[in-house]
Amino acid sequence: MEKNKSKKLHLGCGKNIKKGWVNLDLMALPGVDVVHNLNKFPYPFKDNQFEKIFSDNVLEHLEDLIKPLEELYRICKNKSTIEIIVPLAPTMHAFRDPTHKLFFTYRTFEYFQEGHVFNYYSKSKFKIIERKIIFHNRLGFLTKLINLNENIKKFLCEFFSQFFPPAFLRVKLEVIK
Repeated sequence: MEKNKSKKLHLGCGKNIKKGWVNLDLMALPGVDVVHNLNKFPYPFKDNQFEKIFSDNVLEHLEDLIKPLEELYRICKNKSTIEIIVPLAPTMHAFRDPTHKLFFTYRTFEYFQEGHVFNYYSKSKFKIIERKIIFHNRLGFLTKLINLNENIKKFLCEFFSQFFPPAFLRVKLEVIK
């Protein structure tokens, strides 16, 4: 890891290799810099090493959410950003894949915010910078419309997601140390 000085980590990269990033995956695929099982702790990085982490459809495959977020918190510098894309429950995208172990709602990451009523589950603290609901291509026009307003997003997720099912949640977190 020492030879790669990048301050950006691409978590669970698969075959989508990002130039200028440390690409981590479970499999030793071409372009993967670090092979590691994200269910094994600690992760093979130093404290406060990264300024940016990107994870696209990875966290739902893990056995736990709290421990991995604590590890991301540990390896990030203060004010670092973590961008996460996960399938949004209760949609087909969340439940159709038999390898999915965790499920996410629009409000899941609120539990890691400073001041949240249940923020005692973890020592890691984040500020939610942005949450975006992403619809599948056939409902793609709704992505722009729904994301205009926070109240519209909450309303959709709580009352109408079974009628207009979104596919994914994109959340950007800021590390607070």
